[in-house]
Amino acid sequence: MKKNRLSKFVFLGLLVIMVTGISIAIGMSVGNQKEDRLQENEQQKEEVESVLQTDEQQEGRQEEQQEEQQEGQQEGQQEEKFPEAETETPFDMANPVPDETYTAIVSYQAKKVLQSENGLAKAEITVTMPQLAMRSVTAEKINEQLFDFYRNEYETGIATGEADARFQQESSEDMGEDFYYDYTYEVGYEITLLNDQYLSILADGYEYAGGAHGMPFRTSMIFDLETGEQVKGESLFEVSEEQFREIKLEAYRELIAQSEEGMYWENALSIVEESANFDSDYYLTENGVTFYYHPYALAPYAAGYVEATVPYEKLPLVKG
Repeated sequence: MKKNRLSKFVFLGLLVIMVTGISIAIGMSVGNQKEDRLQENEQQKEEVESVLQTDEQQEGRQEEQQEEQQEGQQEGQQEEKFPEAETETPFDMANPVPDETYTAIVSYQAKKVLQSENGLAKAEITVTMPQLAMRSVTAEKINEQLFDFYRNEYETGIATGEADARFQQESSEDMGEDFYYDYTYEVGYEITLLNDQYLSILADGYEYAGGAHGMPFRTSMIFDLETGEQVKGESLFEVSEEQFREIKLEAYRELIAQSEEGMYWENALSIVEESANFDSDYYLTENGVTFYYHPYALAPYAAGYVEATVPYEKLPLVKG
């Protein structure tokens, strides 16, 4: 009986040991599995973080690229706008003034008054620019050339006006007395001919810089209305330059011969002869080609511009 109980206890003890071992083994296996899972989770977490970092880096790079592209586009836009700044006009383009004679012409004005630092010297610059009112490629081409010319005249007037105002102030301070006057620089226009083929414009100017009187000046511009180009010389006249020279010289011979003695300089005809070429100063009218010399060139100031007109029968124009 005792032997059976002992055997029973031994068997139970072994059973307990076996169950405990199995439990431990199972626990260890589960623990290992948990560690493996934890490691896998850590790896997956690291992989996710790596992916996220990569995505963030890519997004950051994309944002940088977008910013660079936007900056480039802005710079490009600024570069595109820069030429527009060069074309800014001093003229009051919102207020065109119809020409008194020609409905195809309007004008725009630019005006500025300058003063010296002490406010005692004044300079006034006024430029009136003509423009063709019709809309065409040729008209636009002519208008651009007129715009460039008159804008340059305005800028010249500003520069000389500023310099003259400084001169007046410095001279007055050096002399210890007032040496002030109103400096004036004006440029306008006169349409001397406008027909189906030619537009002839005189840019008439006047400058007063002290003294007994101011000084007039002018520039002639002749445009071919078919091409929009300025024309002169052989592209304008149906004569050679030698024929042109003789025709002009003859016109001034007659003018001087018919004038009062002493009205022109003694060498006036020699001056005409030396300057008789296609680069001479002239403009077109309904009656013919009018040559001109500035005051003091052939005669005293009081004589003004010395002009001689030659009819188109003697000096024919190129026909379109």
